[in-house]
Amino acid sequence: SYATTTALLYWPHAVNKYDGTYYEYGISRSLPPLNNKRFNHALVWHKGIIYAIGGSESLNSAFKPYDKDKFIEYLDYNKEMNWKIYSSYIFVDDANEASLGRYYHGACSFRDEIFIFGGRKDSNTSGRSTRAFAFNPETGVVRKIEDLPGAIYPPISAVAYGSKIYVAG
Repeated sequence: SYATTTALLYWPHAVNKYDGTYYEYGISRSLPPLNNKRFNHALVWHKGIIYAIGGSESLNSAFKPYDKDKFIEYLDYNKEMNWKIYSSYIFVDDANEASLGRYYHGACSFRDEIFIFGGRKDSNTSGRSTRAFAFNPETGVVRKIEDLPGAIYPPISAVAYGSKIYVAG
């Protein structure tokens, strides 16, 4: 299994003093381990909280994405030092529990929601998904948004910039 519970935090523009000289470089720190091993998931920073979204526990012929009971873990790094499982979903706008399970998907934070795009639902190549949805961690609402125009070959990346979200595979 390639899955792990390891989580790291990286500051790309940290300043540190070593041997009397100041150096600018990235600094990484270990975070507490995740509750579930994760492989091919998305990690999103949203309003000061880190979210580990989706993925699976292993890579094999029976590869199955996490369902809603393990789909999202979150860590409020400034308040506590243990990951929690998100479990209070409210599905609207044609979203349902089956919307959640996926791996190799893209995700990003935009305004009040985390947007999740595409990915795979199973281990065969026809399992690529065009489904997209938005999740509001404060309300628990999961809503379906417009599908991707085509199945992007995963893995997928998503980034918000200005008033748009860019998705690439």
